[in-house]
Amino acid sequence: MPHLDCAVVACILLHPRRGGAGSSLGHTALAEVPINKTALIDAVDFITREESVLFNQAGLDLVWNFVTTAGAMTQTAVTPTDTVGDYDWVNQGNGLYTIELPASGGASINIDTEGCGWFSGFATGILPWRGPVCGFRIAALNNAFVDGDNSFGNMLNVNVLEIEGFDPRRGMEGFPRFRLAALASDEALAAFIDVLDWMVAEIRAVESSG
Repeated sequence: MPHLDCAVVACILLHPRRGGAGSSLGHTALAEVPINKTALIDAVDFITREESVLFNQAGLDLVWNFVTTAGAMTQTAVTPTDTVGDYDWVNQGNGLYTIELPASGGASINIDTEGCGWFSGFATGILPWRGPVCGFRIAALNNAFVDGDNSFGNMLNVNVLEIEGFDPRRGMEGFPRFRLAALASDEALAAFIDVLDWMVAEIRAVESSG
C-alpha cells in the first residue's frame, strides 16, 4: 500500500501501526489527538477563549475528515465520551482539546488506515473550528525519520534485489550503467566503490546458490 507524505501540510505524524500493511501486530490506539489547532473562541465577543468545553457541550457537532493515500475522502461524525469510552474528550487547557482514538472496535472511527485526517466542528456559543492535519502511517517510518536512532532496528526495509535496474539474480547481465560524472569527490568515489564491492558480493552469492 502506498504511503502519503503529508509533510506539505505540516501534519502531526502519529503511529497508527506497529507493523506494515497487513501486519498481524495490529495498530496503536492514541490517547490524545488534537481536536483544534488554535484555542476555541466565544461566538459572541470573538475574543474570549472557551476553556471549559465539555464532551457533551450543547450543540456540539464534531466531524472527522479523512483522506486515504488513494485520495478518497470521508467525513464521519464522532460523539465524544467522558472518561470510559472510545473517544474520551480531554481539556488540555487554554482552550485546546484532544480526543482518544481507538485502534479498532470504535463506534465511528478507528486508527486502522494510512492517510491524513483532521477534525472540524462547532458548538453552541463557540465559533466553528478545525484541527491540525494528522498523518497516519506505519510506525517504521517515524522510527526511521523522527523517533528512532540509527540502530539496525530503526532502519527502513528496502528491496536490494533491484537498484537502478540492477537485479543480482540476473548476474552481470543486469549490471547498471552509472553516471561517473556525478562522482564529484574522493568520498563519493569511495562510496561508489563500496557499492560496487557489495554488488559483486551479492552477485557471487546469488550465482553460487544456484
